[in-house]
Amino acid sequence: MERYRTGLAGSQWKRRRFSGIWRRAIAITVLLCSLLLLIIYIGRFIHIHRVGRLLAAQQERQVVVLMHNHALQEKLMKIDDPEYIEYLARKRLGLVMPGEIKVIFIDK
Repeated sequence: MERYRTGLAGSQWKRRRFSGIWRRAIAITVLLCSLLLLIIYIGRFIHIHRVGRLLAAQQERQVVVLMHNHALQEKLMKIDDPEYIEYLARKRLGLVMPGEIKVIFIDK
């Protein structure tokens, strides 16, 4: 019916109808591709945001671990010191050097 209204011949009418279908198909394809790209972009944005938060948490943990490591290294250096070893032997173990006399006072 449409071809009679426009006055187009059969082949011209089919070409116009066919080109209209192609235009719609192309428009729908472009729309779907755009939607797909938008979904991918949003997914990547969320992923990058999560990774950023994990990175920040790991950096905070690294700072704490490095501070603990530094404290342990200082303690190790202190333990290797002969004067500190002597101090610990006298205080904790109650040892004395040869020739010294240990005196213990008892309170009443």
